[in-house]
Amino acid sequence: MFTFENQAPFSSTYQDIYFSPEYGLLESQHVFIGGNQLSDRWKDKTHFVIGETGFGTGLNFLATWNFWQSCSNRPKVLHYISVEKHPLTANQLAQSHDLFPELAELSKKLIAKYPVAYHGTHRVWLDNHCICLTLCLQDILPALAQLEARIDCWYLDGFAPSKNPDMWSLAVFRHLARLSHPGASIATFSAAGHVRRGLTEAGFNVAKVQGFGKKREMTVGSLEKSPRVRLLEPWRNSSSAFVGQSRAVVIGAGIAGAQVANKLAQRGFTVEVLEQNSTAGAEASGNPRAIISPKLNAKPSIEEEFSISAYLNAISQLSQIAPSHSAWNQCGVLNLVTNELREKQWQNIAQRQLSHSIVSAITAEKASEIAGIKLNKPALYFPQGGWITPNTIVRLLLDHTNISVNYSQQVKTMEYLDKAWKIHLTGRKEISAQLLIIASGNSLSELTFNSLPVDSVEGQTTFAQSSSITESLRCVIQHDGYVTPSVNNQHLVGATFDRVNHLTKELNTADERNFLQLKNHLPDFASQLGSLSTAHSATRIATKTRYPLVGALPNMAFFSALNKARQSTSPETQPYLPGLYVIGALGSRGFSTASLCAEILCSDILDEPSPVKQTIKRAMEPVRWVKY
Repeated sequence: MFTFENQAPFSSTYQDIYFSPEYGLLESQHVFIGGNQLSDRWKDKTHFVIGETGFGTGLNFLATWNFWQSCSNRPKVLHYISVEKHPLTANQLAQSHDLFPELAELSKKLIAKYPVAYHGTHRVWLDNHCICLTLCLQDILPALAQLEARIDCWYLDGFAPSKNPDMWSLAVFRHLARLSHPGASIATFSAAGHVRRGLTEAGFNVAKVQGFGKKREMTVGSLEKSPRVRLLEPWRNSSSAFVGQSRAVVIGAGIAGAQVANKLAQRGFTVEVLEQNSTAGAEASGNPRAIISPKLNAKPSIEEEFSISAYLNAISQLSQIAPSHSAWNQCGVLNLVTNELREKQWQNIAQRQLSHSIVSAITAEKASEIAGIKLNKPALYFPQGGWITPNTIVRLLLDHTNISVNYSQQVKTMEYLDKAWKIHLTGRKEISAQLLIIASGNSLSELTFNSLPVDSVEGQTTFAQSSSITESLRCVIQHDGYVTPSVNNQHLVGATFDRVNHLTKELNTADERNFLQLKNHLPDFASQLGSLSTAHSATRIATKTRYPLVGALPNMAFFSALNKARQSTSPETQPYLPGLYVIGALGSRGFSTASLCAEILCSDILDEPSPVKQTIKRAMEPVRWVKY
């Protein structure tokens, strides 16, 4: 519980203040910025990573951001990773920041992008893509255990050790050491003996120095060398990161290719996109409209966490690139209870403490009120969801000064020669790239040199002529398919889901099936629709686990060299093909997941902290499918 006592933000859970209202900012500057000697340690650094135990009100983050802006020798990009079990609301942050008028502008920018309090990892880019805040909203030990990052310095700022001992345990300190670069520094207001002894046992060299104000002493330290960690998967010792490049080639200008090209361009890369069609987003990304919503399970799961995190990431991005654009209609999404599984989901969501800004379990009466038409079933309601115009979103992503798109470029073959990928194109000799990303949808298996576990699924959507009655529909409705509100007197109804077997069904049959599915769940609505016509038909690619494929491509020669005990490898080979990555198999929710997937991939390429938990990241890696 968050309150104010004597003008100080106070936690009744831990019976402690977050900071002193008079000296909070000065103390943060003295203990964490000064204690870690950031002014000196930032010299000649292009990237710097700070880890924090306890985000609290975000004061340390704002103080560091403010210092970064004023520092002449600042790193180009500052990553700030913070763990918080009990996140405050945006209003509570604003109340706390009001005590420091000098931080008002930074506070406003942070709060504008502050994420919904959902269990998991959230990423926020600020200050022209120079400040990256990664918030891990969960308990400290599982958060650190799942974190993939290399930390340059630590702010240890949980509540006092006597009030919050879990934040100051030896297990926590060992994780800090495991995640740190050699030479990483630490600083904390605490000078407690068991804190210093724990840090020492974890491998840090620590010392007591002058504290701030009435606190006579505080603790600083550094890690001399990284602890040895035994890995059951020996290739984890070798990074797939490809740091040092400023140019990339992306094959494919669908949503996957557009997202990764945009995120690399924002990081300063010059990106050339090769597209085999004459326009961007011409294949699976070419549906007239796409639904933005997450996929929930009957019980909390890693799959659900990925889906909700990706959904929130997509909404954040859409609000930036198309804030008032007709291509993004945030009308809300109703997911009707149509079977026993969805009944369990509905009951489960009704009992869980998820933010209503993410999802609510609502009655049929409430669903009817939201939809603007009569509904006879309860639903899960996603108020921030809606529909987009895919080809417009793809074009907005590709519209960047650092991106060039070359159309009608069919890739014939690729080979690795002279430390670069030689890409042979139809009608053009070749181009060369040290960093190459394959985002080509249907061509994934042909271009990746590996037998990737992908399925091809044909999907077709249908236009249905609206009527005066169906024009009342105000939001997207999902059943076993979906229907969108009318645009230009047409509803979009979808979608078929047919395994590709080279016996493609007739288009008009698919349109009929879409209509019959709608009629089965919304008979009154369907009866008022006019003529049907085919909207879009394409083949979607998905994996057997329904996770996308995101990451470096494995080098099969390396895995062939592993011995039976999986302890040794051939020194001549590396686990990953140099500079070759893949993003694809996004399935039927590509526009809801592609932004986060591209962020994961770019972080992997540049050795940045991961924006998701380790288990989520590894579920998408192509290397997980290698048999050895």
